[in-house]
Amino acid sequence: MTSAPPGWYDDGQHPGALRWWNGVAWTDDYHPALGDPPAVAAPRRAVWGWVLAASCVAFVAVAGLSAWGIVNALDQTRGPRETIAAFDRAWETGDCALLRSATTTSYQTGEEWEGDVCAWFVEDPADYDIEIQEIRVSGDHAVATTRERWTDPDGTFDEIYEYRFVRSDGGWRIDAYEPVDGDLTPVD
Repeated sequence: MTSAPPGWYDDGQHPGALRWWNGVAWTDDYHPALGDPPAVAAPRRAVWGWVLAASCVAFVAVAGLSAWGIVNALDQTRGPRETIAAFDRAWETGDCALLRSATTTSYQTGEEWEGDVCAWFVEDPADYDIEIQEIRVSGDHAVATTRERWTDPDGTFDEIYEYRFVRSDGGWRIDAYEPVDGDLTPVD
């Protein structure tokens, strides 16, 4: 009769346990049965998923900051833009109260107006076109550059003007307004 080689074998008296067979007889050595093989760890999510998520968050943040910057820049220039529009309307309509609300006292009583800017309104204002080219705001001061075109009995004019503003009573007022080259010459 052949005998089984030495080793761990299923113990018939203790289900689920292993017992040592020394090749001749059973020993008193027991070993718990081998359990199920260890579960395979769940596959890790790929790193690219996190990279993609971080990239999306960064893109949204940059887009949001860009939009905020644009809105903020436009908001800073809105006051001077509205003041230029009011100034232009005042000259077109001969509205002295509107002109005074858009300018500082020093502008209104300046030498070029001989003490009263409203005295210079003409009965039939010229057709006037203003194109704002640039506005720079720094604290309570701003500078705007415009291109202005008009026709009057002296000819057709096309000039670059500079407006200087100061913040006053929560709004912007024109403190100075003059042609950049200092010369008003008709183009035709």
